Amino acid sequence: MEEWKLELFLTGIMNAMDDREAFRDRDDDDYSESVREGLRRWRRVAGAQYEAALAAAASGDRARADADAAPVHEPPLPPAPCQVSQL
Repeated sequence: MEEWKLELFLTGIMNAMDDREAFRDRDDDDYSESVREGLRRWRRVAGAQYEAALAAAASGDRARADADAAPVHEPPLPPAPCQVSQL
């Protein structure tokens, strides 16, 4: 695990232990510079991955529509084997 993620995790745990009622409402920005830089880098990567996923989904939708319009010639499935139990 990257060091900034570990620091972020431990800070969250400590905040939860210190104030169990309102730890989610805290907006402390007392993280180190490594945590801030790690979060910035993560947001850039996550944003790029999100955009790539949207583009892939859009192109996949077109490909799927083209595939659905094309006739499909598949051989029929063989009959399922029957099992007869002997009592």
